[in-house]
Amino acid sequence: MTDKIDSVYPDLKSDIVPKHALYDDIKKNVIIQKIIAEIQKIPDYSKYRVDLELITFIINQVENMVTKKKQGVLKKDIVLTVFQKLFNTTPQEIKLLSDSIDFLANNKRIKKLSIYKKYLKPFGKYLVKKFV
Repeated sequence: MTDKIDSVYPDLKSDIVPKHALYDDIKKNVIIQKIIAEIQKIPDYSKYRVDLELITFIINQVENMVTKKKQGVLKKDIVLTVFQKLFNTTPQEIKLLSDSIDFLANNKRIKKLSIYKKYLKPFGKYLVKKFV
């Protein structure tokens, strides 16, 4: 069925772009999947289930992946969803995580990368590789 559609409308997929709430949901899901993949690279990550260092790592990842404040994606919800998918958290653990997130936010432990570190430093490394 999809082969017939693709043969009639070969570039239909590139012309149809999700917008508004659908786009926000897709972006949120992509961010969650990237963070889960990054956490799963850690050997025996399940022992860090309620470790403040892992919570801080995930919060900082979300902070630097979500670009706009008015994007419709709540950062706290993303962090809680990541923990639910990784560890099948209980309501008590969700409450503990929520309190930990609030604590980290109130004590300025969430760090946003500067533009230099985010864009210029990798570009500089690229130039060095290209021309040296």
